[in-house]
Amino acid sequence: MIVCCSLAVCAASALAADQFVNVLTGGTSGVYYPLGVALANNIGKAMPGVKTSVQATKASVENLNLLQAGRGEI
Repeated sequence: MIVCCSLAVCAASALAADQFVNVLTGGTSGVYYPLGVALANNIGKAMPGVKTSVQATKASVENLNLLQAGRGEI
């Protein structure tokens, strides 16, 4: 019973906490950066409690490395 209550409290607090989504793009002068900004804005509007950020990168290889390291979500 205590374990169930503890799990319920932990789950509720996890749902109540803000979540963060880091959108990885390409360079700021490229095409993918504005798309990443638009995607981040749409995610922020559609999902209350989700805070988004956009990170300019050196493109595909760096994006994959950052995703693998857990430093980006999209």
